[in-house]
Amino acid sequence: PFSKSSNTFLFFLIALVVPIVSATIGVSSLVLGGFSPVENFLFIWLTWWIGDIMGLILVFPLVNVLKHNKFFIKKEQFPELILAFIVLALIVSTLFLGWPIQTSTNYHFIFLCLLQLLWIAFRFDIVLVLLALDMTYIISVLGTLRFSGIFSLASANMAIIVLDIYLFVVTATIFLVSVTVMNYKRRARYKNK
Repeated sequence: PFSKSSNTFLFFLIALVVPIVSATIGVSSLVLGGFSPVENFLFIWLTWWIGDIMGLILVFPLVNVLKHNKFFIKKEQFPELILAFIVLALIVSTLFLGWPIQTSTNYHFIFLCLLQLLWIAFRFDIVLVLLALDMTYIISVLGTLRFSGIFSLASANMAIIVLDIYLFVVTATIFLVSVTVMNYKRRARYKNK
């Protein structure tokens, strides 16, 4: 399903709709079972829905691409790959963990990781792009739950909602760019034969 940009875009649209059912059933069960007050329904539903979306767009593509694509990296690209992931880890750690330097909670630097992810999307296989996106997600969630970094808000729940919305936009953008680049490279190889 990720061989064309149009299919990838459709996947992201479907990923927004499908979790509505699970979020509604799950939160309704919590309220009807007396585990959560009715007043919190919308807030819990939003958290559940966004969490399901992020799980879907971060796990399904990676599993699908690993299953259907041959993963390869050229030997001469390996040092660049290591450098790209180290730089990405440093940027994301700085933004979301406050390491090695603490950033303010102003959002001035929030899109720095986009540049690094674009580098990876243009230079490497889609599997590595998906691994970079998953690494970004894991580090940013850990930092946000520790109340450090850019999305430090008074409520951990609201911080995760804001973070997931931001990461959805980043993931969709980088993934669509990666699929487009992959198709361009495939066409260029086909024309050169």
